[in-house]
Amino acid sequence: MRPLVLGAVALVCLLGCESGPKLYPVRGKVTLPDGKPVHAGTVTFYPDAARGNTSLDLPIGELKADGTYALASGPKPGATAGWYKVAVNAAERVHPDDPYRFTWIGHERYTNPDAAGLAVEVVESPGPTQYDLTIEPPAAPVAKKGKK
Repeated sequence: MRPLVLGAVALVCLLGCESGPKLYPVRGKVTLPDGKPVHAGTVTFYPDAARGNTSLDLPIGELKADGTYALASGPKPGATAGWYKVAVNAAERVHPDDPYRFTWIGHERYTNPDAAGLAVEVVESPGPTQYDLTIEPPAAPVAKKGKK
């Protein structure tokens, strides 16, 4: 009788128990102010403890050629509900064999979630553009004056 009870409990747990907090799908698009998609890089959501999000997950998504992304928390798609500070590492490799040579697509400040100024609330039923982001292009290089 005891193995039958343990088997039933295990079956119920397999069918109804989830490991970890509930994750909600997070899909969005990153564009520049002119509407052009940010076609390379990553989007990372940092839980905002100051706004009550104590999640230990760090959802991240890769930017596709059309500027879209979908977050995953580790191997699972989605993010827990709550407020997040957002970082966008918008850069592309200059040469595919050299990961250290890249060019910025968006301004460097967006790589720091505290400096980026982007905040998003993950909810169960988001609006169609709730997770869309607009970032500024890279800063124009400053011309250096040479000595005469």
